[in-house]
Amino acid sequence: MKKTNTTSGWAFAAIFSAPLVAAVAVITFSPNYAQRPASVVRQSPIGGDFLQEWIGGQIVVQGQTARLYDPQFTQALQHDPVLLGFRWTEREYYPMVYPPFYYRLVSPLSHLSLSSAARIWCLLNALSFSVGLTWLACRLRDSLRGGVWLIAASGLFHPLLLSLNMGQKSGFLLLLLVATYDLARQGRSFWGGVAFGCIVFKPHLAVVIGPAMLFNRQVSFVLGAMIPLGMAAASSLLMGVDVCGDFLEVCRGAGHYSTQPGYSLVDAQNILGASQFALGDWSLALSRGLAVAAAAAAIGLLWLVIRRGMDVRSKHFGLQFSALIVGTILLSPHFLTYDLSILLIPMLLVAASLMSDAESTESVDSQPSLARAPWQWGLIGIFFCAIGICRPLAEATGVPISVAMLGGWLALLARETIVVLPVTKPNQTAKSSGLWTRKANAASVAPANGPAK
Repeated sequence: MKKTNTTSGWAFAAIFSAPLVAAVAVITFSPNYAQRPASVVRQSPIGGDFLQEWIGGQIVVQGQTARLYDPQFTQALQHDPVLLGFRWTEREYYPMVYPPFYYRLVSPLSHLSLSSAARIWCLLNALSFSVGLTWLACRLRDSLRGGVWLIAASGLFHPLLLSLNMGQKSGFLLLLLVATYDLARQGRSFWGGVAFGCIVFKPHLAVVIGPAMLFNRQVSFVLGAMIPLGMAAASSLLMGVDVCGDFLEVCRGAGHYSTQPGYSLVDAQNILGASQFALGDWSLALSRGLAVAAAAAAIGLLWLVIRRGMDVRSKHFGLQFSALIVGTILLSPHFLTYDLSILLIPMLLVAASLMSDAESTESVDSQPSLARAPWQWGLIGIFFCAIGICRPLAEATGVPISVAMLGGWLALLARETIVVLPVTKPNQTAKSSGLWTRKANAASVAPANGPAK
């Protein structure tokens, strides 16, 4: 018998409020947002990394877009006490690494003071987290049932708090990925592609999901993604061909970005950065070789995930999309801890699959299915709680523990894909049920000449 969904509106109110409450707490208590006397030299600018967006917007507002990627010019602006209203350490600098259109998009905030703009940016980031998590909770409520309350704990997820504190934009990424998943899952692949294409401001994050959709002949998805990509390209070209050429030079150096002075390798969550952190100063060539081998292994696991086809309307798509997100993190040329906030998506998708299978197998086996899959629940809990301590552990041991955990999770997701996914063709509706439980599926298949004994 199907259980009635008793999820109350209070649960969704708590989920929506949690990131906003976290943002208010960060703005109120974090040193990154505290006002200090102009004579005090700060260790970091107000709003953290948001200074890069604000300075980029200033350059656009002042009509100096031709110098947008001039490091000497932008560095001077980032340390101009008259412009900023404070002084901060000269040793730090935020390079301009985003496409030209992005700086035009955020330029309205540059009409405000950095202090006010940074607080608004933090709240917008939190609002994106709220909308994205509430959207996903509404979609998964039938599977999560009472467990939907647990999503409110996302406000305590270390990468989410770090993103708010550092003035990052991880909430926008999470919202766009949730929209990508849900729109595609509901059969609106074109609009799912449009949502995915909006991640064009971080083009390196398309290295896995885009090719996977193309490989599986999701034509409408790819066409949808081309719309925001074309709009971004046109907007950038209108800002000047030369500035676009300068941005392409920045892209060419993306593989060497982690070797620049001041880059925090201990915070790198991708294979390239982790290999350089693990080997230290031993040999750059050796670390690159290790990165190539590890990347090849990750690509092989992703191949196992998508090789049988990827039906976006199947219940198994959540498992595959989770693997694609983990693969995106590992294979990206640049990925730091704060953007691990997007791991909330695969965590919730896997949790929903587990609870859905628990309900579907109750009539088959008296033993609760959750007891047969403790490692899946344990892995979700470990990721949620341990990410915050991975940095000090990595500093103490010299081992990029979080990246190793991500690699292990990708391997487990690939293993589950091999076991449970039917052989399907693109756009063909999968008929198999049960995402994580194999024993229950086997027990529920009755022989053709009579009931199962």
